[in-house]
Amino acid sequence: MHEAMTPELRAALGPRREALARSVRAVTRQVEGLEEYARRVQDAPPGPPTLPGPPPVRDVESGRATLPEWPPRAQEGPPFRS
Repeated sequence: MHEAMTPELRAALGPRREALARSVRAVTRQVEGLEEYARRVQDAPPGPPTLPGPPPVRDVESGRATLPEWPPRAQEGPPFRS
């Protein structure tokens, strides 16, 4: 293909090649950043498991965190039809 490159074609392709090279460098940096993030996540100690539901509530009188009743109104039992 080098033989077919005329000075005009080379001049026309120059800016496109430069833009492509910039794009390749930018994507490469993003991939490297994601790979580094993946390594940090894999190396991180496991955290406590998270459960769905409302967050703990601080009991003002005792100063301790308590979990709210979940599911709400569980002590009432299942709904009954009359």
